[in-house]
Amino acid sequence: TSPFEYVDESAIDPDLICAICCQALQEPCATPCGEIFCRHCITMWLQTGDRSCPLCRKNLSVDVLTEPSRVIRNLLAQIPVKCLRCQQTNIQRGDFDEHVRSRCAKKSFSTVK
Repeated sequence: TSPFEYVDESAIDPDLICAICCQALQEPCATPCGEIFCRHCITMWLQTGDRSCPLCRKNLSVDVLTEPSRVIRNLLAQIPVKCLRCQQTNIQRGDFDEHVRSRCAKKSFSTVK
């Protein structure tokens, strides 16, 4: 379960949506044919016995997956999200972990025993 939700899922660029899960890319990886998928989604796809790209059908294996371009990573980081803990909106996805660590009004404090 994600600790955030997207402010406006319909506004997310279709190029930032995984063709397997139909959600905004999580831990994206690129194929040699230029497609981008969530790492978990494409790994599961390939482990189920289908050894080809879900879109172009070219042969594919996990060991040839690479990190997507900086442009894609930056665009994903800029998607506005809402913290489900404190309800703050318009946090950039790339800043969410920092929000939880230091700015979230509802962050959990561990107690020393």
